[in-house]
Amino acid sequence: MKHRFFERVFLVCLLAVFSLSAVAQTTETPDSKTNASDSTFLIYQEQLKELLKARGMPLDEINAILAQYNSYKVSSNTEFAKLLGSMYPANAGIAVLFYFYHNGFLQRVLFEPGELISFARIKLTPDSLFQLNKELNAALSSMSSFNRSSF
Repeated sequence: MKHRFFERVFLVCLLAVFSLSAVAQTTETPDSKTNASDSTFLIYQEQLKELLKARGMPLDEINAILAQYNSYKVSSNTEFAKLLGSMYPANAGIAVLFYFYHNGFLQRVLFEPGELISFARIKLTPDSLFQLNKELNAALSSMSSFNRSSF
C-alpha cells in the first residue's frame, strides 16, 4: 500500500512539473548540469538566513546551522550530487527534487545519490509561481488525506 501512495505522490509532482513547463519558458545550457560553480547555493544560504530570522530564531543558532551547511563545501549541483552519494547508497531508491526561485526564474534540479539527473531554469512570473504553489499544496493535501485513509 505504501508503494502505491508514493507512486501517486510522484505522479502528482510530475503533473505539477509538466503543467509548470507548459506555461513557462525553460532554458538549459549544455554545461548547466555540470556547472563548476553555482551562485544558487550562496543565494539559498542568504534566503535561509532571512527566513530563519523572520521566524524569530536567535542569530547564534542561525549561524550554527549555516556553519554546518558551509562545512559541506557545496557550491555546485555536481558537488551536491556527490554529497548525496556519500550519504546514501545509489540503490536506496532515494531522489531529491530541489526547487529554487530567484529573480524571476525557478530552478528545478533532480538528484539521485551521486548523480545529477536533470536541471532546468524556468522563467516564471510571481503570479504563475503562486498559482503553481496553490495547485501543488492542493494536490499534496488530497494525497495526505488519501494516505490517512489507506493505512
